[in-house]
Amino acid sequence: MSRRWISGLVAGGVAGAALGLLAVPRRTRSSWTRQGRRLWTRGRKIWG
Repeated sequence: MSRRWISGLVAGGVAGAALGLLAVPRRTRSSWTRQGRRLWTRGRKIWG
């Protein structure tokens, strides 16, 4: 894992969390989290 990969991941996670908290109602937040986790695993396969 490179430092650039980690910093990009952290930045994306922070931005995604902020957008999720601001824009997504509590009801649908769980589905967004599930989708994010799926993207996380896919990205880890590509970059890891």
